[in-house]
Amino acid sequence: MKLDSIAIESPEKIVFHYSIAKTGVRMAAYILDIILQILVAALAVTLFLLSGIVDSQTFKLGGRGFGGLGIAFFYLLYFFFQWGYFAYFEMFKRGQSPGKRALKIRVIKDNGEALDVSSIVLRNLLRAVDGFPLFHVLGGLISIIDKKSRRLGDMVSGTLVVQEIGFDLKEPSFETKLSSRRRQDSQLQVENRLNEQQLLIIRKFLTGRIHLDEGNQRELADKLAAQVKETAGASTMIHNSIEFLEEIYRSHSHED
Repeated sequence: MKLDSIAIESPEKIVFHYSIAKTGVRMAAYILDIILQILVAALAVTLFLLSGIVDSQTFKLGGRGFGGLGIAFFYLLYFFFQWGYFAYFEMFKRGQSPGKRALKIRVIKDNGEALDVSSIVLRNLLRAVDGFPLFHVLGGLISIIDKKSRRLGDMVSGTLVVQEIGFDLKEPSFETKLSSRRRQDSQLQVENRLNEQQLLIIRKFLTGRIHLDEGNQRELADKLAAQVKETAGASTMIHNSIEFLEEIYRSHSHED
């Protein structure tokens, strides 16, 4: 039976409910990415031809008779371009290629942890298998059969493609529960802006901490604050972890 949503518990013991991306939406995102790749590749080839690096008749490098090398070079370039395209965006753009971003879906780990290099490399190397025999027929069939709409690369690497979580940072739902207003003389300095999922973890903790006893609140707040401080590159004189998390959230929710 196909699942429409899935609950994933993060390492911070916070449960997220994600809507699983439909196979059709994933295919549409993939087509958008392929179109973008073709456009970039066409531009690159045009630049090669205009620069004289490649002979348009024989694919000779520099016109010196290395036609075989020229063809091998382009095959190798094609492989790294196609594989590296998705790997790059998933690694540095929070699991979103341009196609996925346009359709508001993203890649996440199915255990609630952050995407890591090994998962991204593995899921993209297996695109070659999912693409068998052509146009990702095998990957498409597997995702249709799988209850979580995963292709083989997702199954092996422990990843899922889900609908992007969105919420309005300018109107925090826990506004009345904050213990302190943002200070005008705040000494908080942040080098890296947090993404929406990281901010959602903070918001869920701040709204849900009232259900924890004081000891658990403090322990979880300290662990979460340490991770947030490292990720955001925050420099602050705020020693209370809960106040620090509130200040971090406010610094994002009041930014334009």
